[in-house]
Amino acid sequence: DVKDEIFSEKGALGSCKSEGFESLGTEKVDESLSGKRKLVKGVVKNEYLDGLVKIEKNDQWLESLDLKPENVARLLPGRIMVVKFFPCSSVRMIAAGNKFGNIAFWNVDSNNEKEDGIYLYRPHTGPISGILIHQHSMSKIYSSCYDGFIRLMDAEKEVFDLVHSCDDTIFSLSQQPNNSETLYFAEGRGGLKVWDIRTGKSSKNWMLHEDRINTINFNSQNPNIMATSSTDGTACIWDLRSMSAHKLKTLKTVSHSRAVHSAYFSPSGSSLATTRY
Repeated sequence: DVKDEIFSEKGALGSCKSEGFESLGTEKVDESLSGKRKLVKGVVKNEYLDGLVKIEKNDQWLESLDLKPENVARLLPGRIMVVKFFPCSSVRMIAAGNKFGNIAFWNVDSNNEKEDGIYLYRPHTGPISGILIHQHSMSKIYSSCYDGFIRLMDAEKEVFDLVHSCDDTIFSLSQQPNNSETLYFAEGRGGLKVWDIRTGKSSKNWMLHEDRINTINFNSQNPNIMATSSTDGTACIWDLRSMSAHKLKTLKTVSHSRAVHSAYFSPSGSSLATTRY
């Protein structure tokens, strides 16, 4: 089970030191990333939203949904590339990465009037392509980037250690639900690499698509079933148990007329949702 470690109002993650988090809590790197920092208020003010934002409600279950100003924040400069929710029921915590290599953490439930619950870092030099919360310790966060690096954040030490580097772009990052010792990431044009964290080496390397792989997702009910989406216009379902270097056959291929941006299994594992550009 995941340890119930969370960001406190002071900015610490579980037993982490809070000084570094506090110093970055209300700061934002400017658009040019020149190193200068500007003090900003992370949560959007009420006048920008004019109270509650109206949502077009096409289904009955949407009637109870409202977008409130306190649930809206500007986390990062530039475009957000990746958003992840921490797997914790006691607090609403979000991690997001942008195109400049920044990663921000937002404690939505922060009640500190002096802080907005946003903590900003810049562990990479290019667009963030993946964020993973460690399955057994939420103070450990993996991140990947177009610069070809994968790093592991240790929130107790407030450092980002290098896990893997390559000359190719890393487009996506994932893990099997039942395996915290292996990373799956998309590298280059259509390649998928399986990385053994314990040995620091690649255990498998497959060419699954004709173009970049945008997402990697595993079936929660059967972790051996994997879905990939690609800019080649396809989303594919694979069975890891029957894959080898000489046998790469999909269980199912879904074709789109344009690049497939994502492919994710439903919580029940019985459906696959795909999106395209």
